[in-house]
Amino acid sequence: MSTTADRPWLSLYDESAPPDIELEHESALAMFASSVQRAGDRPAIRYYDAELTWNDVDRLSDALAVGLADLGVAPGERVGLYLQNVPQFVIGMVAAWKAGAIMVSINPMYKAREVKEILDDSGATALIALESLYGSVAKDVVGDTAVKAVVTTSPLDFLADGEAPGSVAGVERERHDGTHDLLELARAHEGETPAPVELGPDDVAFLTYTSGTTSAATSA
Repeated sequence: MSTTADRPWLSLYDESAPPDIELEHESALAMFASSVQRAGDRPAIRYYDAELTWNDVDRLSDALAVGLADLGVAPGERVGLYLQNVPQFVIGMVAAWKAGAIMVSINPMYKAREVKEILDDSGATALIALESLYGSVAKDVVGDTAVKAVVTTSPLDFLADGEAPGSVAGVERERHDGTHDLLELARAHEGETPAPVELGPDDVAFLTYTSGTTSAATSA
């Protein structure tokens, strides 16, 4: 039984605030599945003028999860996401959960030394990265880490037909030896369902690292 002795903040709660919150979902993946069931045809992601529904994200993340498993990603392993704000971040995150893995977000501003430190510290065995970030930064360090599979993707993916917004107008696709294209990997496993995983409230969903931009204390 909770008391104000071991949880002193409870004394600040008014009568309408319960001391404990009952979880609606057992895991973030279960919460995602609930959203798909409730609003599958509704937009989940808007990317410039394009939209992806919850069903789209579910289907793509299913296929990518199967692809990651085929590349050797096992439950409990870490999958690094070295991406900008693109739909692939959400798809890769959910795919990692569906594979039973833990998502590791990597700041797209990080350079080679910082990327290697995070890959080493997290023990990531797979990396999903923008083609440009992989080519200019990550490819020089992944060989010295535990990463065994690299999936690359482009910010041009998922744009509406004929769309080329100013922020990506000059982007060119780059394929790198030894890597797998995210959409090609998903298409290769389209319609497949990953093996069920059991995730609960005590399982780790994310490993996140501070960028140290707030103060010296936060980077300690």
